[in-house]
Amino acid sequence: MAAAAPRLRLAHASGAGTDGIDIDALAPGVQVANTFHHEDSNAEYAVSAAIMLRRGFPRQHAALREGRWDSPSYDPGAPWVDTLATATVGFVGFGHIGARCWQRFRAFGARGTAVTRRGEVDAAAQGLARSETIDGLEQLLESSDVVVVSAPLTPGTKGLIGAAELARLGPSGAHRSARRGRTAPQHRGGGPMTTAGTAAAANAGTNTGTGTSPGTDTGVDTGTGADTIVAAEVLVTSPGRNFAALKITTAQGLVGWGDATLNGRELAVASYLRDHLAPLLIGRDPARIEDTWQYLYRGAYWRRGPVTMTAIGAVDIALWDIKGKATGQPVYQLLGGAVRDRILTYTHATGWDVPHLLDSVDARRAEGFLAIRAQSGVPGLDTVYGVTRDGVGYEPAGRGAAPAEEVWDTESYLRHAPKVLAAVRDHVGPEVMLLHDAHHRLTPGQAAGLGRALEEVDLFWLEDVTPAENQEVLRHVRRHTTVPLAIGEVFNTVWECQSLITEQLIDFVRTCVTHAGGISHLRRIAALAEIWQVRLGPHGPSDVSPVALGASLHVGLSTPNFAIQEYMGYEPLVHEVFRHAWSYAEGHLHPGDRPGIGIEVDEKLAARFPYEPAYLPVARRRDGSMTDW
Repeated sequence: MAAAAPRLRLAHASGAGTDGIDIDALAPGVQVANTFHHEDSNAEYAVSAAIMLRRGFPRQHAALREGRWDSPSYDPGAPWVDTLATATVGFVGFGHIGARCWQRFRAFGARGTAVTRRGEVDAAAQGLARSETIDGLEQLLESSDVVVVSAPLTPGTKGLIGAAELARLGPSGAHRSARRGRTAPQHRGGGPMTTAGTAAAANAGTNTGTGTSPGTDTGVDTGTGADTIVAAEVLVTSPGRNFAALKITTAQGLVGWGDATLNGRELAVASYLRDHLAPLLIGRDPARIEDTWQYLYRGAYWRRGPVTMTAIGAVDIALWDIKGKATGQPVYQLLGGAVRDRILTYTHATGWDVPHLLDSVDARRAEGFLAIRAQSGVPGLDTVYGVTRDGVGYEPAGRGAAPAEEVWDTESYLRHAPKVLAAVRDHVGPEVMLLHDAHHRLTPGQAAGLGRALEEVDLFWLEDVTPAENQEVLRHVRRHTTVPLAIGEVFNTVWECQSLITEQLIDFVRTCVTHAGGISHLRRIAALAEIWQVRLGPHGPSDVSPVALGASLHVGLSTPNFAIQEYMGYEPLVHEVFRHAWSYAEGHLHPGDRPGIGIEVDEKLAARFPYEPAYLPVARRRDGSMTDW
């Protein structure tokens, strides 16, 4: 025989349309602890309200809407924490606020599911969400002492919970089951999911659901207690330049960030993620990183390419971020631990003429850099890659509806560059590591000649001497010079690096963690390179975000043949949007020891800087024909 029906303890309601709703008129008898909408405090309100309800302190929702709320502070030792830990807590959440609320509950030992879904949905999606959610809510109510809802509440059609749903969940809508700790089923559809469990069991590390025991890897979650991905959202922002990032949220409230920036093609990657990959991630187990990588790479059929691999890389980095946060460890520990104490880095020095270049080199040395890439202007040219006439920081992607067109003269460059780099070496002496980038512009013969001319300069490397699509031409370059060669920033997979590595045609591979499929795939490239005594020196200028740099540094700290990391630095505003644990000191970088990648994104600040079209330049020879930029 069923017990007396409990009241639904609705602890928190937020979102469009909440203010001014007469909850009692919608569903008589439903207790509402808080409908006051304040974005910065939603998580606090939800936790506080649930605890107050459990302790038996009634609150009138009308007063709360006016902002009169004396919530307790977050103190893990507070007496009310014991109350929460011994109760069966059910939680239903929608949107990023729901995920944040559940993260707060988990900090106090509660267990359940926070569902991430936008409050505003189209009519078809909303109908699906309602029909699939309500049964789960009833089961949740049956098995919970306290039910917390963090969701849009409206009497019309905007909210995912409205009058009809609240009425069904009122005193006459559900009955307490004699069975305790039952987990409501989850699903892979677009609507919200609900689950319940005991906080005490969660603290003990036991699985309160049915089916698979803890630690068993099952891929897509089917209600077994494993964490699942509930949202994958793309953020595009332009705090000085365009960046794209991927935010993955799990049912347990963990958030992982991945970089999806592809300079000049950011929106292509954003669309690939939003329209094709994000729907495939919902319901998957975030712990199955390698399986997800294979699923996305092999499942596309149309493999490789910068857009595809950058999108996969964003997912991969975000999942490693989640795994680190789930285990409480920095990612480098999950990759086998540190093999070095810090990571050598190089930065850029530029000057239109030799005196200004030497001043720039001196400034970089004063900042502690031990390795410096030197680039200068070329007589007779108005624009040159990597250099500005006014000495202001170089940003290649220009704002506008179309790329800027530059004029290039290879012969002038070849006459000028060796003299400039020799002057830099004479200025700094033998100890400073010097690098130079030819930026894909030379034929094999020209590349070989430049290499020979620079052997006395003793470069750390000569980068991108020729386009590497035809990899056999590197054999010619290699036969004619001993200067160390670095190539690969435009490569996206290990297969593009394979011949260059296995024939030892290069000394450094430059693949970027974001553009080469993420941490998982960059490690494959590193493993192949290590066998052939080729080292890593990943691409890392300001056109990949601090998320990518952080991920690359975790690989670098844990990879034996990782030689050096490029670091141009970022404008101060970028550091504010992408708050990171990695740090620079005395010519070296370190990823930091925060769990995961060590990056948090200020989404409010990012939203203030919308995308602006920007493109990398294109180049023409003096006769007007196209050449490589």
